[in-house]
This record gives sequence, C-alpha cells and structure tokens, in this order.
Amino acid sequence: MKRRYVFRADASDQMGSGHVMRVYSIIEKMLEENLDVIFVGNIVGLPWLTELLEQMIGRIKLVKEENFVFNPMQDVLIIDSYTINPNHNFLKKENWFKIIALVEIGTPKYLADFYIHCGTNKQIGLEFGISNNKLKSGLNYIPIRKSLKEIRFRLSEINAQGQIKILVVGGGTDPLGFVPKVARELIKLDEQFQAILFSNAQNLLHMLDYRFSQRNIGSYLERDLIDSDLVLTLSGTSSWEFLSCGFPLGIALGFDNQRDNFEFQTHNKIAIGIGHFSLVGGFNLNFENIRRLVIDRGLRQELSQSALTKIDGFGVARIVDVILRLN
Repeated sequence: MKRRYVFRADASDQMGSGHVMRVYSIIEKMLEENLDVIFVGNIVGLPWLTELLEQMIGRIKLVKEENFVFNPMQDVLIIDSYTINPNHNFLKKENWFKIIALVEIGTPKYLADFYIHCGTNKQIGLEFGISNNKLKSGLNYIPIRKSLKEIRFRLSEINAQGQIKILVVGGGTDPLGFVPKVARELIKLDEQFQAILFSNAQNLLHMLDYRFSQRNIGSYLERDLIDSDLVLTLSGTSSWEFLSCGFPLGIALGFDNQRDNFEFQTHNKIAIGIGHFSLVGGFNLNFENIRRLVIDRGLRQELSQSALTKIDGFGVARIVDVILRLN
C-alpha cells in the first residue's frame, strides 16, 4: 500500500512562519521522490506563504483539518507545532500508521514513533524523555529549501571592494520590529552599502537615506539573497538556511526558543551576535559588531567558510531517509 505523508503545521503573523517553512523543505524533497504528500494546516495573515504552498497544488493536496479523512493503514503524520494540544483528536495514535514529531524547546511532548530535532540542543532527548534510538538531531539534520541549496554561497563571490549588499530579515513576520531597529543602527555608519530591508513597517524609509530600500516580507528574498555579502537576522529557523548557503551572518536573539541557536552559532563562530530582545527595552543591539561585519571583509570570509564547513546542506535528504525507513 502506498504511504501518504501528512504534514501538520500552522503559521500566522503572530506565530511566525518557521514551522511551515521547515516542513516545506521536507515536502520539496518528498516530491522529488514522487511520494504522496498532504499538507494540513492554517496560515493566517501571511499571503506570501499561502501563495508558496498553493504553487504546489497539483503535486500536493492542501486539506483543512476538519475535512481530513484518516487512513491508519496508510498515513504517516509529520507534525511541527508549539500550539497543538498533544491530546487533540487529530494526533491520536490509532489514526496513524506512524507519527514523526519535529521537536525543539517549546514543543509540546507529543506521543510519536520517532523524533527529529532540527537543531543542536544536545539535551533535547533528556528534555523530552526520548531514547537515542528514537531521535535524530544535530547539524546533519538542518533542512534547507531546494532553491536556497542551489545558491550555496561561493567565497569568491564576496565583493573584494566597493559597497557591500546587506539583507536585513526579521524572520517571516518580524513581530518584534527587528528590521527597523537594525536600520537605525546601520544609518549611523559612514560607509557605503546597499541595505535591503524586508519589512512591512509603514514609512520605514522616511527616516533613512539612499543606501536603503524596502521589500515586503516574503517577496524577492531569494532573488536578493543570491548576490548578498551579509545577512543580519534573528537566530530562528531561517538563520540555519542562510548559514547552510554560507552567508556571513549577524544574529540577534529575539525569542527564548531561539536561544540554543544563538548560543551555538556564536560560540562556534559561524555567526556574530549583534544583540538581544527584552520585554522591557526591546532590542539592545551591538553597534560595534554590526560595524565590524560591514567593514571587515576578512571577518565575513571567515564566517562564510566556517558555516560551509560545518553545515553540508544535505539535512533534508537525511530527514526524508529517516521517515521512509520507518515503513
């Protein structure tokens, strides 16, 4: 009997897009293997993400949870969520042939047959009470979208002279206002650069100068990324994708569930920390570190080379292999 691989994830302008983007990369790989894929989820306030999934219609099925018909002899569930209750009827073991949960700090303790941690927290098994034979984790299981893997950065393309191109990205929604805050730091620099700000903030460019341009979140990211010299972003899901491509990264800690990423990436010198967010004062950014990243080509080369050495870009193939072996 041919398996159906059912992905369950949600996204919204408040929740962010990380869960859906992570499973999107796995779905892409499964489609390359001609597997039967269904996506079940709610996407609210993120038209670019809805459009991205709708482009797959004809190759995958998009189904509302209430309309999904279970086939326990056929269906494999892959769930990625912080908010779905582990006792939800949709997740009952009798509804599924197998269940795979993508987990990190903040994930509910789902009952699953296998767990995958797309990150570097070595205590994740202990945290969830998962035995080693039911868990895969680490840098070998960092997923990256097909389109980004195709533009893995080449060191020779880093500009030797002239102005650099900087992408400033606050994740799929930027609910904390990271991008405008970084722009206020960049404008203090005397150096020439081209900064692309991915933000839906109104009137953002009014306080800036000719060195800045703005894109709506989700639009043109990959096109602008190809020839970029530096990415300033949060230490969330997308930071791993940028690192997998080999882009020099300045990262800020925005949410507690990003702390493991932030600490690993900065400690292992594959990214430079540029600040953190607090509920009291908002973002506290390190201007000197931002300046170093902009003016020091050697530093950017070191970061790029280090990232490419540690992350090989084949994580999604390993994840799909794990899922298929459960059959």
